[in-house]
Amino acid sequence: MRAFRIRRSGFFRNEDGGLVVEFITVLPMVIIAYVMGFAYFGVYKAKNTSEKAAFTVSDLISRETTEVDASYIDGMMNVYDFISSSVDGSAFLRVSSISYSEPTDQYTLDWSDVAGNESAVTMTQGDVNTLVGSLPLMADGDSIIYIETSEVYRSYITLLLDDLTFTNKIFIRPRFIPKLTYAS
Repeated sequence: MRAFRIRRSGFFRNEDGGLVVEFITVLPMVIIAYVMGFAYFGVYKAKNTSEKAAFTVSDLISRETTEVDASYIDGMMNVYDFISSSVDGSAFLRVSSISYSEPTDQYTLDWSDVAGNESAVTMTQGDVNTLVGSLPLMADGDSIIYIETSEVYRSYITLLLDDLTFTNKIFIRPRFIPKLTYAS
């Protein structure tokens, strides 16, 4: 019995194999953290690319000196799709021109067009009225171009992340003309 007691006490004091136990315990957490790092980096990269694509499209539209039409907006959607790498048809681009009248203190929707996702709709005057608090200050007769983009991001690691929707809203003034016009 005494020999058993000596072996038992030696067993509990023995630290051989402790490193293996720690390794087996920590390894799954390290692998999960590594995979999550890639997943979240992918989200930030996709969001950043979506914003860059939206600002590129808005800059191109703001430099336009002639009137735009539906095919021009569709072409800008193709540019957005190319830059942002959206391929599943969930992305849309809405371009609207909004002007301001100081005597009436009212923002007016001049025109709006949408490209991309079939469920996206053009902006209405009611939508402009809800945006009044976030519209920039404008001089009488001034106009801005309101560009809205949206796309769905699907992570390649679906266990960690659900689908995310990236929406970008940009206000920009026409650079070389007072108001961008639309040919219907």
